[in-house]
Amino acid sequence: MTAITTEAFSGPMLRSTSASRVQRRLTELLRDGRGRAGWWVEVTRQLDDLAESVQGSAVDLDVLGLSEQLRADAPHLLGRWQRIAAERDGLYEEVTRVRRLAGDSAGDPGAVSTVSGAIRDLLQRIRRFQQRSGDVLLDAYSRDIGGE
Repeated sequence: MTAITTEAFSGPMLRSTSASRVQRRLTELLRDGRGRAGWWVEVTRQLDDLAESVQGSAVDLDVLGLSEQLRADAPHLLGRWQRIAAERDGLYEEVTRVRRLAGDSAGDPGAVSTVSGAIRDLLQRIRRFQQRSGDVLLDAYSRDIGGE
């Protein structure tokens, strides 16, 4: 059995920190839903950053070879991990859809509530995804592939 160290998690953790920062900023923007020009610009910028973070997390985890390590050391977790990977791809598509909606709606005061609702739903979905993926990684590390 191979050991995985906490240093191996620094890439995804950094990406996760970046995603958390973007989520906090989007939450702040939702509180100020007046829909002024600067609001639209900042919302779309943050959604772009969120898309990059979601897409980049796949690269970070793939570089670490976690799928192969799970296959070798914790095969019972591989199905959950593959479902999470598929969900992550769906999240990227959802972020892109919400980003397009925000861009197409920019400047329309009547669309602020629609865009805000879509962002709230997206943030909730991302939080659930982060919890589930964190649970799998913690389970794998603590029970199967952590330390020798």
